[in-house]
Amino acid sequence: MEQAVRDGLITVNPARGAGRQREYKQAEDELDNPRALAVPDWPTLLRPAQALVDHSHGRYHG
Repeated sequence: MEQAVRDGLITVNPARGAGRQREYKQAEDELDNPRALAVPDWPTLLRPAQALVDHSHGRYHG
């Protein structure tokens, strides 16, 4: 794969795990601290919820 990159046949070596270790570390951190994924407060949760209602058919609050 590295030779194909050098020869210009492909731009990125798909066999390389570039960035995967960083993503794995982030996933580990999120497992250690589940609050890292949580919405910080009620008004912050209501903003996207209201946006979804505003863009729904008939502004359905369901």
